[in-house]
Formats: sequence, C-alpha cells, structure tokens
Amino acid sequence: QIGYDENAPRDKGYGFEAYKKIITELKKQNVTLISTDSNISHTSISPQALRVWEKLAEAGYAKKLEEIEGRVIDRFTGYERVGIIPAYESI
Repeated sequence: QIGYDENAPRDKGYGFEAYKKIITELKKQNVTLISTDSNISHTSISPQALRVWEKLAEAGYAKKLEEIEGRVIDRFTGYERVGIIPAYESI
C-alpha cells in the first residue's frame, strides 16, 4: 500500500508518481498492473487509490476496463462499501 500512514502528506501527487514508476518498470517486463479485482484477489481498494487510477487513465498510463462489484474501504475513516466500481489496468 502506498501512503498507509495517516500522517503522510495527501494530494501532493506522490501516489500518482509512484504508480507511474511501477507501471513503467512493469511494462519493461511485459507485466500489466490492475487496480483491483476482488473476485480474484479477495481484496479491497481505497477511495484514494481509485482517484489515482482515474488520474493515471487521464494521463494515458492506464485504461478503464469495466465496472465491477468491489469493496471500497477508506482506512482513515473506516467507511466501507460494496458496490460497482471502475476496474483499471496499466497500458
């Protein structure tokens, strides 16, 4: 997880830059990074990570695949929901 520390700076673009570097390195190895698929990994995603993936798609580093049923947990507020969320993959 990126930025798990509740005191870590937010909205500075650090997560976006970290994901960009990860995607760039994985692309060299022909590996695709996906945002989440709870059917496969049985995990959740944070609202903050979803925002980063949206920005990655806007910047051309990822694409939206589909809408899936997923679990979103905000680890700072404890808010949890299950619903339809966008799924992304790196390009």
